[in-house]
Amino acid sequence: MAALLAAAAALPALRLPFLADDWINLSTVARHQFFRTPFGYFRPLYLATYWLDWTIWGLTPFFFHVTSVILSALAAGLVVTAIRKYSEDDRLAILSGVLFALQPYHFHNVAWIAARGDTLCAVLILGSAISYHSWRGRPRGGAPWLWLAVAFFEASLLAKEAGAAFPVVLTMICLASRKQGERLRGLLPFYAVALMHFLVLRPWALQELGLSRLGGANLAWVWKLFGFTASALFPVPIDLLEARPLFWGGVAAVGGGSLLLLSRDALSKSGALLLLAATCFVLFLAPSLISFQERYFFLPSLPAAVALGALLTPLRPRFRAGALAVLLLVWLPCLAWQWLAWMQAGSASQALVDGLVVASHRPGVEEIALTNLPYRVGGPPVVGAFEEAIPLMGGRRVRVCAATSIDYPRAASEALDGPPGTAVRVTEASATVRLRIPTGVFSRLDDPHFAPGTVSASSLCGTVTLLQPGVFSAEVPRAADGTRAALYWNRGKFVSLF
Repeated sequence: MAALLAAAAALPALRLPFLADDWINLSTVARHQFFRTPFGYFRPLYLATYWLDWTIWGLTPFFFHVTSVILSALAAGLVVTAIRKYSEDDRLAILSGVLFALQPYHFHNVAWIAARGDTLCAVLILGSAISYHSWRGRPRGGAPWLWLAVAFFEASLLAKEAGAAFPVVLTMICLASRKQGERLRGLLPFYAVALMHFLVLRPWALQELGLSRLGGANLAWVWKLFGFTASALFPVPIDLLEARPLFWGGVAAVGGGSLLLLSRDALSKSGALLLLAATCFVLFLAPSLISFQERYFFLPSLPAAVALGALLTPLRPRFRAGALAVLLLVWLPCLAWQWLAWMQAGSASQALVDGLVVASHRPGVEEIALTNLPYRVGGPPVVGAFEEAIPLMGGRRVRVCAATSIDYPRAASEALDGPPGTAVRVTEASATVRLRIPTGVFSRLDDPHFAPGTVSASSLCGTVTLLQPGVFSAEVPRAADGTRAALYWNRGKFVSLF
């Protein structure tokens, strides 16, 4: 049931095209580079799934998304199995699996193929946890299960580094259990494999430790942890949460406090489980606190679902049904919003790449200059390595640059400051476009960044001038040899300037 619910929640992703970082990952696989991702991470198993999809189905987004949907459904099913084995509580296992399956943030991991690493890592971690439990139940002759658990763990690290938290999580689970003798004997192989992976295998493959992108712990991490914790109960779009963090944090605190109040009679039984789930939540989330993105919530949402399940399970049937109904009344609209937002981003991405491919075939064009490139649409990312996307989609390889990068609330948002006749001016030397940033949570100028006290910024593409708050002009000069084409984005499509 949990697997089917997860698949149903993910099905709209099958209609989406490639977006954003998908392109650079695909071009990396096309060059048969599997050890290092384009962003400097060691994730060969993650990249191998791209290669496998491409080899079997060709460059068709539908089948890439099918793989992601299958992984998401498999993770939800394994959650039920793992929780049932460790807790021996069928109701808790089923409720945790259902909550995990319907977590709205998970749609990022199926809608965006580049986010598949989190899903794959979670599946392998769950496989390791289930195998480890099988070893615990076999005092003699269970060694193959332990080595299978260790193999799954290493595979999770080859999918994404976030799996590194698993040995510590497993230690917490063992400390909470009565089988004291298993700690050292069963946990040492996991820590040994983690050390070998990060101190030997990873440096050998990357020719460096490759951990610089993790950054240092700082107060911003605490703020992101606060946001993710609020999202465990009220998974509103992150743009909304960042705009009013105290409001949504307060709403989550009231909701969580209400659940605790309803479950107060059962806290003596579930208190230890809640503490364990909270600890595991922080441990799984810690490697991802470098950024606040929905896709990082996939693995931490497992202990979050267990905590919610532990609060709901002891309630009387009618109270449990009521609390679950209230929770779903919040979650299902958030899930629907994710669907609609990604559809907007997918529409923009498809039109954007199609427009670039057409422009690349113009005779003599070697560079395409964009006055206003959609960076995000409705929240999800759109911008990507378009110089790689164009040849993959049948165009000529050309340079692509942007004078500005802008977040739009919808694919068809109005970008010009007035009608084209007054907002667009084309001369023999250049083209100038007046742009207005739509007012809203999902709208902003991402690039360029104006230095303090300045109203003008230059890029390889041209010059951007701040005319008044929210209104800019982007000027793109012509190339002397005529090799530059210029386009502007408006109402969901590119329009040629020259």
